[in-house]
Amino acid sequence: MGSPEPGHPSTPVQTFRERLPASILRSHVTCAWIQHVSPSSAPYTHRTIPNGSAELICQVGSSPRLVGPQTGPVEQILSPGTTVVGIRFRPGAVSSLLAIPAFELVDLSVAAKDLWGPVAVELGERVAGSPSSTEAAAILENTALALLPGASTLDTITLEAVRRLVPRATDDVTSLASSLDISERQLRRRFHVAIGLAPKVFHRMLRFQRFLALSRELERPSTKMPPRIAHCSCRPRSCWIDGHSSDGQPVPGQDVRFVQDLQKSPSVASKRASYAWRAYRASAASAAHVRRAG
Repeated sequence: MGSPEPGHPSTPVQTFRERLPASILRSHVTCAWIQHVSPSSAPYTHRTIPNGSAELICQVGSSPRLVGPQTGPVEQILSPGTTVVGIRFRPGAVSSLLAIPAFELVDLSVAAKDLWGPVAVELGERVAGSPSSTEAAAILENTALALLPGASTLDTITLEAVRRLVPRATDDVTSLASSLDISERQLRRRFHVAIGLAPKVFHRMLRFQRFLALSRELERPSTKMPPRIAHCSCRPRSCWIDGHSSDGQPVPGQDVRFVQDLQKSPSVASKRASYAWRAYRASAASAAHVRRAG
């Protein structure tokens, strides 16, 4: 969602594009993305919501940064003419690639030079010198690719837990540990290290991402919500904007307008390559296939 700064006559104009990464990276990277604010635009207010992932981002002309998993919404003002490129890591992948427990990055934006020194400075210079934003994003992909040989083994139990949480939209997170033959304490510890979040917190983020994906099917703001949207949602105002815990009840109909405003945000505008959205689509396609077979 974007809005002009007070007193500025122009209207914000920006583009945000996501694409799948190179196939060799897909075990660790969800997508690469490019955001560009038109030089004739007003300053653009970029809003993001939690998605359970970390990102490596670089504003062209600046140093790259590593953004950890967020637990609340974040706003950033982008100047006219700004181009930002980034790659989004899969939940659990950043700790493998960087040998840093994910909980140490939660709600932080760390200068890459603090992690990699002169290598990060050179990375920023290469991004700035790229002939196109597409090639700039590819440079970040190549950075992740260079980290793969030294990466530790992904936590397969945590990855399986994530796999089960994403497509099934289950409300019973407490049974997840026993279904994996581990204790709830061990599951929390693994999530803490690999993802940086508790399983229930991560699950709420996925539910809200699914809610946004499903609510995009509504043609106009409405006070009525299809049951399948309400089923996989939580209350966005209380759970995601104010940071309170969710009681698992359906989202009030009046919040549909609020969510449709959120959908204008570049962070949720293109779901085709995002983790939760692609998982939802795969789940929906599988369910449709079962119904046709029946």
